[in-house]
Amino acid sequence: MTIDDIRQKLFSAKTNSITQSEFEFIYRDTIDFILEKYQLIDAQLTDKTSLKYLLPCAIMDEIIFLPTTPEKTQLELHAADLTHEATPYKTEPKLLHYPEREENDLVSLILGHTTNLAHEQIAERLKYLTIEQKENLTQHYFSQNNNQLLNFFPYTFQLPVDFITLVKLQKLLPGQILLSPAATVNNFHMPSDIVDSGYHGDYIMVMKRCLDTYKRLLPQLSTPAFYIIPLAFMQKVIFTVSINNLIAWDFSFVENLLMLIKKVNPTIYQIAAQTKTL
Repeated sequence: MTIDDIRQKLFSAKTNSITQSEFEFIYRDTIDFILEKYQLIDAQLTDKTSLKYLLPCAIMDEIIFLPTTPEKTQLELHAADLTHEATPYKTEPKLLHYPEREENDLVSLILGHTTNLAHEQIAERLKYLTIEQKENLTQHYFSQNNNQLLNFFPYTFQLPVDFITLVKLQKLLPGQILLSPAATVNNFHMPSDIVDSGYHGDYIMVMKRCLDTYKRLLPQLSTPAFYIIPLAFMQKVIFTVSINNLIAWDFSFVENLLMLIKKVNPTIYQIAAQTKTL
């Protein structure tokens, strides 16, 4: 995408409410600043992938802030967080919900799938099975069958993601992504190749400049103000996924989430590892 292509997207119908307001000069001046730094960093990078994090949300067709959307409402509720300085995000992901009775849940599901026993009968049988017997039953079943039963075990995570990742997640889990009530947009993703380039200072300057422009636009323009926020800025999200689906995802955070599962549900993790490379 050329600079002219980028500029055209940033001055589309989506941002008309900004460019046709008293804040037009501030917006144009901020875009000029972003593109100046974009070109400066572009000259230093062989892989251009990280450059997109410098660009405002207005660049992505999938990101639309409307007054009636939950995304806009929740972001506005926490606009006060933007009084903090923009800083690189370091927060670790959290596992909010998981199968707490791992062995019993696995055996119950296996017996329900392979026998005609009623729920009450399965619960009664579980009382008399030793831990070793449960482990043997589980190992035998999954050695003879695929791991599709693991889809019945949901894991709920909370983690910070940039806007690019958020859009990808929303496509994978349409209507199932919750923006956390503790959400903030004052922290941002810092790509390692930007740091290695020696131009991370310029990258941070773009983050701070956009945040300052956002705060100036917010009182009057509210919703459209979010379009100036760079794609690098983070939003805390909550979502639920099975370990089978999680393994298939191509995100940098997947390994960290799998380690959280391994810590609390080592058997489920091991079963998943039998058919997937973890």
